[in-house]
Amino acid sequence: MTEPEIRDAVRRVIAKVTNIKPEQLGDQTRFREDLAIDSLSLLEIRIEVDYRFQLGLPDGDERMGALNCVDDTVRFVQELLAEKAA
Repeated sequence: MTEPEIRDAVRRVIAKVTNIKPEQLGDQTRFREDLAIDSLSLLEIRIEVDYRFQLGLPDGDERMGALNCVDDTVRFVQELLAEKAA
């Protein structure tokens, strides 16, 4: 999966959870500060990203909670997909 495909899919996941159009989500759009996403919605984004990319994140994995913006999430997904492919 290419980086633009991952970026598009991440934006769509966030848009689905927040009801914000994907094209309104910039790479540096911060989840809490810019979008005012609460912890429950962040958990929903984590679950959707995990499911969408079949990452297999274990319950209680805190790495996704440290992500602050769209770009962080894209890099995180790329890293996990690369690990799975290796």
